[in-house]
Amino acid sequence: MLNFKKWSLKLKILVLTEVVLLSLAAVSVLQVYNLEETQKFMSSKNLQSVAINVGTPIGKLFRLKYNQIQVLASNQVFENGDQENIQNVLNKFAELNDGYTVLIYTDKEGNFVASNTVASSGDDIDSSKFSGKSFSDQVWFQKSINEEFSDDEDKLLLGTYVEAFIDDPIRKEIGLEKSMGSGFSTVVKNSNGESIGVVSARLRPSWMEDGFVEMYSSLSREGLASARMLIVDKNGKIVLDFEPSQGQGNFEIDYSKSGKDLDAEYMQAFEGIKEGNASFFEVTSNDGVDRVVGYSSLIYDVLEDMGWGVVVTADSGELLGQLQNSIFLFYIAVLGILIASMVLVWFVVDRISNSLISVMQSLKARVDISMDTSKNLSNVSDELAAGSTEQAAAVQETVASMTEMTSMINQTSMHVQESEALAMEVNQRTQKGSEIMQNMVSSMETIQQANEELHEMKQIIEEIADKTKVINDIVFKTQLLSFNASIEAARAGQHGRGFAVVAEEVGNLAQMSGNAANEIATLLSKSQSQVEQIVENTKLRVSEGQSVSGQAMETFNEIAEEIELITSKVKSIQDATREQEEGVKQVSITMKQIDETTQANSNLATSASNHAVGVKQEAEQLEKIMKDMTGVVMGGGRAAPVLKLKKKNKRKEEPMDDLETSDESKEVVGRFVEHIKHHDDEEIAISEIDLHDDIEDLESELEVDIDEISADDDSFGSAV
Repeated sequence: MLNFKKWSLKLKILVLTEVVLLSLAAVSVLQVYNLEETQKFMSSKNLQSVAINVGTPIGKLFRLKYNQIQVLASNQVFENGDQENIQNVLNKFAELNDGYTVLIYTDKEGNFVASNTVASSGDDIDSSKFSGKSFSDQVWFQKSINEEFSDDEDKLLLGTYVEAFIDDPIRKEIGLEKSMGSGFSTVVKNSNGESIGVVSARLRPSWMEDGFVEMYSSLSREGLASARMLIVDKNGKIVLDFEPSQGQGNFEIDYSKSGKDLDAEYMQAFEGIKEGNASFFEVTSNDGVDRVVGYSSLIYDVLEDMGWGVVVTADSGELLGQLQNSIFLFYIAVLGILIASMVLVWFVVDRISNSLISVMQSLKARVDISMDTSKNLSNVSDELAAGSTEQAAAVQETVASMTEMTSMINQTSMHVQESEALAMEVNQRTQKGSEIMQNMVSSMETIQQANEELHEMKQIIEEIADKTKVINDIVFKTQLLSFNASIEAARAGQHGRGFAVVAEEVGNLAQMSGNAANEIATLLSKSQSQVEQIVENTKLRVSEGQSVSGQAMETFNEIAEEIELITSKVKSIQDATREQEEGVKQVSITMKQIDETTQANSNLATSASNHAVGVKQEAEQLEKIMKDMTGVVMGGGRAAPVLKLKKKNKRKEEPMDDLETSDESKEVVGRFVEHIKHHDDEEIAISEIDLHDDIEDLESELEVDIDEISADDDSFGSAV
C-alpha cells in the first residue's frame, strides 16, 4: 500500500497536477463528443430546413400559376372573338409571366382559335401547326369545358384544371426536345356567364427547376456536392429528380426517372410526406454510403390530390466532414497541450521544490540567529532598565527642586503685585493734588481778573470826580447868578421881592448842591485811595500766588512723572516675574514628562526583555516547524542540508551578520523607540544624550549598527 506521507512535496504536486490535467482533458473530450453529437443533429436537421426552403417557393408558384390562368380567361378579348387581338393578348401574357411555353385558346367545341407566337423565354412558337386542329379529345379540354376542375376548397383553389407534371403532347407537337411540363386550363365565359371556350397554358418545368438549381448552388458552396433533391407525388412516384453529382456537375435535369418509384431507402420520407410532416433521418444507401435525408410535405401549398413533397439527401461524410476534421484537430491539440503541460508542470514544480529547500535552509539559519539575538537583547534590556531607573531618580530630584523654586517665585510675584498697587495709589493721589493746584491757578487767574475790574472802577471814580468838579463850577455860577438876581430884585423894589425870594432859594439850592458835591468829592477821593490801595495789594498778592502755585504745579508734575516711572518699573518687574513663573512651570511640566518618559523607557526595557524571551520561544517553535516542513518537502526520513554562514566577528561565535533581516529583532527594537517618537522635539532634545548613550551601549552589546537594522523602518530612524 502506498504511503503518501513519505512522498516528497515535489512528487505530490506532480501527481496531483497530472491527475487534474488528465481530468480536464477527459472533461474536454466528453464535452466535444457531446458537441459533435449536437452538431450532427443540427447538421442533419439543416437538410430538413433545405427541403422546406425548396418546397415553399414551389408551393407559392403553383398557387400563382393556378390563379393566373383564371385571370387570363377573364379578359374581354375572348368574348369579341378577334383572333389577332387574342393572339396579342396571349403574347403579352407570356411576356409578362415566367415559365409559359404555349398558350392555346379554343372555342367551346374544342376547335383551335388562337395561340401565342412568342414564349416567356423569348423563343418563337409556330402556331400554324395548330391551325384547323381540334382539341376536343384532350382531357384538359373536356375537364375544363365541363368545369370538372382540380379544386381544393380548403386551400381556396377553385376553377382550374391542373396537369401537375406530364409528358405534354402539345410541347412535342411544336418540336420541343423536352416535352415534360405542366398544364393549367380553365373555361372562358362571356359577360352572361355562358361558356364560350377554353384557355390552356402549357408550362415548362422551370418554375420547379429554378428553385432546385439555386438551392443546389448554395449547398455546393458549403461542400455538399453530393446533394440530391426530389419531388414525389402521393403515390410515391418521382416527379422531379435533381442530382447534378451524377451528371458530373451538369445542372440539366434528367427526366428519365420521372414517374418511377421512389428508392426504397427513402420510403420513410414518403410516409412522412403523406402525413404532412417535415423531418429528417439517417440511412445507408444501396451503394453502402451513409446519407442524411430531409423531407417536407407540400400538401399545405398544392392540391391535396397531388400530395407532393420534397426530399433532400446528402452524404453524411460531406455534411459532417468539416466538423469531424475540426474534432480530430481538437483531439490532437488536447494531446499536445496535455504533454506540454506535463513537461511544464514538472519543470515548474522542480524549480519551486528547489526554491522551497533553499528558503527552508535560509529560514533555519535565521532561526538560529534570532535565538542568539534574543539572548543578547535580553541582557541589553536589563542594563537599559537599570540605567533608566537611575535616570528616573535624578529626574525626580530635579522636579522637586523646580517645585520649590516655583513656590519662591510665586511669593516674589505677590510682593511685586502689592508694590504695584501702592504705587498706583500714590500716583492717583498725586494726580488729585495736581488737579487741586490746577484749580488754585485757575482761582488766581480769576482774582487777577477781579483786580483788573477794580482798576476799571478806579477810572470810573476819577471820571465821577471830574463830573463833581463840573457840578461845583455850576453851583458856583448858580450862586453868582442868584446873587446877581438878588441885587436886581433889590433894585426893583417891591416888584422884585418875589424874584428875590426865588433868587434866594436858588442860591440856597446851589449852596446845598455845592455842599453835596463837596461831600461826594470827598467820598470819591477817599474811595479812590482805598481802591488804589486794594488794587496794589491785590496785584502784589496775585503775583506772589501765581509764582508759588507755578512752582507747586511744577513740583507736583515732577512727582507724578517719578511715580509713573516707578509704576512702570514695578509693572515690568511683575511681567518679568510672571514670565519667569511660566518658564519655571513649563520646565516643571517638561521635567514631569521626562520623568514619565524615563518610567516608560524603563517599562519598555522590561517589556523588551520579556519579548526577547518570547522571541526565543518562537524561534524554538519555528525550528520545530522547519523540521516538519523539511519532512514534507523532502519526503519521509530526509533532513535539510545545513547552511554554513559567514561570521561577522571572529571574537564571537554567534552569526550576527544577518541580524538586520530578523523581523522579530526589528519589532522589539521598534517597540522600544515607539514611545519616544510621540513626544515633542523639546522632550527628545532633553533626553537625546542619555538615549544616544543607551543606543551606543546596545550597538556595542549586539556588535551591529542599529541604524542598519532599522534602514527599512521609518519610525525607528526618525526617532533615533
